[in-house]
Amino acid sequence: MSEQRHVVVIDAWRGVAASVVVIHHLTTQFPIWTTQDIGALGALLNFIGSFNTHAVMLFFVISGYCIRASIDDRGLGTSFDLAAYSLKRAARILPPYWIALALTAALMSLVEGAGNMFGVPTLIGNLLFLQTAEVTRGNWVAPFGGNGPLWSISYEVFYYSLFPILMMASRRSGIGLCSLPVAALLSLLALALSLAIPNPFISFLALYVVWRAGASVRECAGRPGEARRALVVLLAYAAMLLLATRVYPSDTAVLQISGVIIAAIWLALEAFGPSQIWPPLAMRLLSPVAWLGGFSYGLYLVHFPIMAATRGLFQDSTTGACFSLIASLGVAVAVERIGLFVKNVVLRRLGKPLVQI
Repeated sequence: MSEQRHVVVIDAWRGVAASVVVIHHLTTQFPIWTTQDIGALGALLNFIGSFNTHAVMLFFVISGYCIRASIDDRGLGTSFDLAAYSLKRAARILPPYWIALALTAALMSLVEGAGNMFGVPTLIGNLLFLQTAEVTRGNWVAPFGGNGPLWSISYEVFYYSLFPILMMASRRSGIGLCSLPVAALLSLLALALSLAIPNPFISFLALYVVWRAGASVRECAGRPGEARRALVVLLAYAAMLLLATRVYPSDTAVLQISGVIIAAIWLALEAFGPSQIWPPLAMRLLSPVAWLGGFSYGLYLVHFPIMAATRGLFQDSTTGACFSLIASLGVAVAVERIGLFVKNVVLRRLGKPLVQI
């Protein structure tokens, strides 16, 4: 697959995931879109929004894929490589995230019922990436200001930190500590420990297999044999969890199954699909969604407080829903551009080109 097609496909999947999350919150903030006033459109939007958590798992898979791709050229063999990797991730994640926290403080303070989520401990916890969803076992800190989507950012930061540590440990020990089977065992262990000692770090580790599966897709690109072996690992893991959840129901296990199956489908395309999966016509069809994927991170961060505040101004109305959607897109583009500008400045100081993925 050419580099251009590669970027389009990745951004298209990002756009799909972001669209599902945004539609979910649009239909929950503005239920009028799912009533008979909207009809079939409302039913369709409600159906799409029901895949909200699956979309977040898709984000995790894409993130693992892209982070693994970002170190293809140099790896993490030296202290400079590790410093460059860390600085790139920080430059990409932090500026938009800080803007989102500030915007959340400004907008969610206008929303009735959100006032108890602005305490200093909550802010510090979110700045340290310790937040998890309020319904998560062992929750220490809720997403700041009630901006629910922020829960997944702490998971991402945990994986960005864990991945290079395991890679370097694997290289020095000669043991495959960074392999997919080890990731599956770690997540399974965390799933068991979450019943006895629930805490945010156990929650983060429980979903690591999903993120690592995305990295494995990248490692298997153009290698059908390796893709088939990784596919067997993921399918066996998903089957085991499906059997386990019949005895011990677990929301985290359901998320694991969802993410693992998403990665397995991608691996199946690598293992058995045609070499040219995305012909030029498909590229043209994917372009609009890929455009959305280009600022999906900013959209993910800021859309919820914008929608919640707009609901307070316009109540449950079609006008409010449309305004909140347009405002979310506009603000997200601005946030994304600021974030990429900062990243570009940082990378120029490193003497490295901007890495789009």
